[in-house]
Amino acid sequence: MRGSGGWEVMAVTQRRRGFGRVRRERSGRFSAGYVGPDLRLHRAAETFPTRMDAEGWLAVERRPVYAEPEPDPRELTVGSYATSWLADRCERDPRDPQALRPSSVKDYQLLLANHIIPGLGRIPLSELKAPRSKPGTASSVPAAPPGRERRRTACCGRS
Repeated sequence: MRGSGGWEVMAVTQRRRGFGRVRRERSGRFSAGYVGPDLRLHRAAETFPTRMDAEGWLAVERRPVYAEPEPDPRELTVGSYATSWLADRCERDPRDPQALRPSSVKDYQLLLANHIIPGLGRIPLSELKAPRSKPGTASSVPAAPPGRERRRTACCGRS
């Protein structure tokens, strides 16, 4: 397009970004930056050879800036953790191997409501301790009364 002074005016199109900005420098390299929650401009310490590299830096920087804060494990209870775990598994794509079937969801909801939340729901996760012995080992299985084993074999006709 010709301007009034005889020079050519070119339309500059800018890509609309959801986070940060990428600019081409005079050297041909790309710089990247973003305005953080503190309302300050944060720039990359270096320039990048390609636009894709600069956008990759922005993607890496975006995660910690706008990620949801992790709940404090001292305040997280067994009930709230179990409920959020089940909700996460319900929201997954059915093709995801960690997704649950509807029948499993129903069973887990019943177990949570009837057994886990009433008994353990208010206990903070930080207070849970692992058992000292592994499940299924002799030290974790209570010993049967001495006469019990004989009665089982006697009723079956074997001795």
